Amino acid sequence: MAWPHIDSVAAAVPPFTTCEQFVQHSASSLGWLVFRTKVSFSISGRVTTRRAKLTSCIIRSTSGASIGTNVRDAANFGIWALARRYTTAELQAIDISAAVIHLRYTGCSILQILATELVVTASLDPAGNIRRGSSAALQELIGRHPNTIDEGIKLVQVVDYHAVALRSRAVTEVATHASQLSTWYLKGLLDGLLGWRGIGDPDVSHINLDGSTLLIPRSHQRVA
Repeated sequence: MAWPHIDSVAAAVPPFTTCEQFVQHSASSLGWLVFRTKVSFSISGRVTTRRAKLTSCIIRSTSGASIGTNVRDAANFGIWALARRYTTAELQAIDISAAVIHLRYTGCSILQILATELVVTASLDPAGNIRRGSSAALQELIGRHPNTIDEGIKLVQVVDYHAVALRSRAVTEVATHASQLSTWYLKGLLDGLLGWRGIGDPDVSHINLDGSTLLIPRSHQRVA
């Protein structure tokens, strides 16, 4: 099956970037494709990096409101499906060296990249269903691929499905505790706080909450 827009989705999704409307449909379709049928490795390498990047996708309406929750929800489902459909060896064999997102994760495995992006979304996303979806996908990823993700068991306990339900708790407690488990999570969360889900959030009350999360223990304040 041909996917004419698959390379378009490869573009980086920096803060305040507007995703095209077709991305929403492509994300949902690719998620179901992975869930129903095992995608060949010629495509799955690209599909995997799309999943990670689309968890931070934002679409702004003409009034400035965020309407990209469907894309991020589809991305969560896609990662959940990948974790269930592929073995650890198959996922680790995927070549992501050419992916844009890999530049942020030099020397990091694809499983660790997916886990880190899910931690960021589960902790900082403004939509409760997206945070819970990322938490569920993270638990599936760690449960089916043990000993491949930094502090996997502790991470599952911290980024709990119920713990991320309330945004004030997710932003302050969950994000802070996750950042203390690995420098990968710390880097990802700091990047997230500097983006549209942190200081770029138009909701002033959430901006204040996000700022309090920056009170990270001194031992974690210096990141290589």
